[in-house]
Amino acid sequence: MKTKNFCFILIFLIVNVATTYSQVGINTNNPQALLHIKENNANNPNNTEGIIIPRLNNFPTVNPTSNQNGMLFFLNTVNNFYYWNNINGDWIKLETNNNKHYVGEFFGGGIVAYTYDNGRHGLILSLEDLSATGVTWGNRNVTTGAVSAFDGAINTNAILSSGGATATDAAGLCDNYSYGGFTDWYLPASWEFFNIFSNAYAINKILENDGNPSTTGIYHPGKYWTSTETAGDRSRAYAFFTYGNYAIITYKDSNIPRVRAVRVF
Repeated sequence: MKTKNFCFILIFLIVNVATTYSQVGINTNNPQALLHIKENNANNPNNTEGIIIPRLNNFPTVNPTSNQNGMLFFLNTVNNFYYWNNINGDWIKLETNNNKHYVGEFFGGGIVAYTYDNGRHGLILSLEDLSATGVTWGNRNVTTGAVSAFDGAINTNAILSSGGATATDAAGLCDNYSYGGFTDWYLPASWEFFNIFSNAYAINKILENDGNPSTTGIYHPGKYWTSTETAGDRSRAYAFFTYGNYAIITYKDSNIPRVRAVRVF
């Protein structure tokens, strides 16, 4: 009987405290909000220092009401957060900085050099030139079919699979490049390099002032190989001239000084 009375009193005290005080603190006796969870160590947090909200595999079959307006959960199948917007009567994807990127951002093993789709997609430029002494495009006697002006990844694969280049040629250098844990680098197509160079000022200012002597901006005035082959002419491909911001046709066995790798996100 005494045990039952003790449990009743304990429950009463817990409920009374919860309903009496309007602020709840975890790891703190001085909460500064309705719910204040104080970190254990802000400078050296452990791997459990955070909050896990409900993680669902599907949306609820019955929509919430106005009472749940703003309710948040994590959807496992798309790896993102959603909240209930009762005004629209729909679940809204919570946009984060991981979904949008900007020119000059260090990301994905390099620096973001071009974006589209409101920063959700674009091109990442390697942090350095892969060559600065001169390399050839590849075999001038092989027609590779790498004629895309906007898809250097397709071009690079076509060049290598056709035997049009070796590991020390421009496409081979990019294909073998690995940095930041990423290995899907390629030689940019002519239009890709044009879009990259349009942001060269911002890219170069950031790389020149990042405190890392191993990173280099886009060389100017300079010449860079692109992966775009001249259609119908197996002996020539396009090189990009930074001092004029245009691409010219040149022989594949010419020693163009510079090569720069890119990857997409």
